[in-house]
Amino acid sequence: MKDDSLASNSSASGSGTSNASVYYNALFDVPNPENRLRIAMTAQVTLITDEAQNTLLIPIQAVHRNEGKKQQVLVLAADGRLEPRDVKTGITNSVDIQILEGLNVGENVVLSLPDKKEPEERIML
Repeated sequence: MKDDSLASNSSASGSGTSNASVYYNALFDVPNPENRLRIAMTAQVTLITDEAQNTLLIPIQAVHRNEGKKQQVLVLAADGRLEPRDVKTGITNSVDIQILEGLNVGENVVLSLPDKKEPEERIML
């Protein structure tokens, strides 16, 4: 069943877990002109809190905070050096994160350093 309208009110009333999944109980007021929704029915609902189009996304694990608490990524330069780069981030889905400033499309970011490598060392590809 598809409902194109938005809920007018909602309130979380509890949660539980099972197999690393999290479930929330919530109350929603939704239009029901055809009486297709019944008491005690359940639904799987996806709430979209924000969205972006034509944006640069990278894996969230590539972003870390430096000592000054600024968000940074390590960019692989053409000569094989790793270049720390400050970035400004936007929305995230806990897997990927939006990059608003500091990185260009096509640049390669490092997800993790090889053992015993420092950012200044060259990486052989």
